[in-house]
Amino acid sequence: MKPKHALALAIAFLCVGPGAAAADWSFCIAPADAEKRIYISMPFPSIGPKAESEFDDLLASRRLKHDSVQCPRADGETSALKMRQYAIDTNYKMGRQVSNIQWRPSQ
Repeated sequence: MKPKHALALAIAFLCVGPGAAAADWSFCIAPADAEKRIYISMPFPSIGPKAESEFDDLLASRRLKHDSVQCPRADGETSALKMRQYAIDTNYKMGRQVSNIQWRPSQ
């Protein structure tokens, strides 16, 4: 391999590698206080604020009554999983039923 090609490959790896590892991740959560329930998605690579409206639309299309949707962000998938588990544990302690929603936002 020519030195120029090796250098170009190394630069490409350095540019792509750290960005992929440090990507933002999110999950969405929507309480339904009247039903003592909370709806929660699995973590996904963050897409920004449109995830909240998409999750809200999904719940509405399934006729699931709910309050405001939030999609907290984390520095990575592991952090998002830990935050999600904390939300699940906290809501169980509050006496809410946790409903896992199989959903991923559109990219």
